[in-house]
Amino acid sequence: QQRTWFGWYGMATPCDDCMGSGAVRPVCPVCTGRGKTETTRYRLSVRLPACTRDGDVLHVPASRGRVAVALDIHVTVLPHARLVHDDADGSVRCELPVDGFGWIANRTVDIPTLRGPQLLKLQRGQVLYRLPGLGFPPRSGGKPADQIVIVVPKFPARLSRKQERLLEQLADSSAQEPGA
Repeated sequence: QQRTWFGWYGMATPCDDCMGSGAVRPVCPVCTGRGKTETTRYRLSVRLPACTRDGDVLHVPASRGRVAVALDIHVTVLPHARLVHDDADGSVRCELPVDGFGWIANRTVDIPTLRGPQLLKLQRGQVLYRLPGLGFPPRSGGKPADQIVIVVPKFPARLSRKQERLLEQLADSSAQEPGA
């Protein structure tokens, strides 16, 4: 505080407009002096290379269109409901519940792969299948790894009367076979 002939004055504080410099800059027309602008959203389509992995960084060069800035895209791969990627060897694993009676009857089922649904012929007694070349290729290039499919046969907890009769017929017919 300072004392004058007229009494005590308050403390001297810097000017809010010039911050004590004595010079006032013109107000920015874009932000109107706030120092921040509204975020501008852009939509940009980018093709991801096949077998892009979690943690990859993709560089997109500046385009001549609306967005004239280069981008680095950090990839986060969300988990799939059925497919699990093993980064160590590039294989893809899939555990799939299947109808137990269809498994016994050697039926065909659709299984998910990186290249879309694919038909798999079930074989009675076999629960592990190897699909060559349907996994990820090695990072250094080369032949893609395999996809491993594990089927889990599921049988109904309760059988219908018709299913019970058919099961009895099957049991009777196999008991009558020689060597059974």
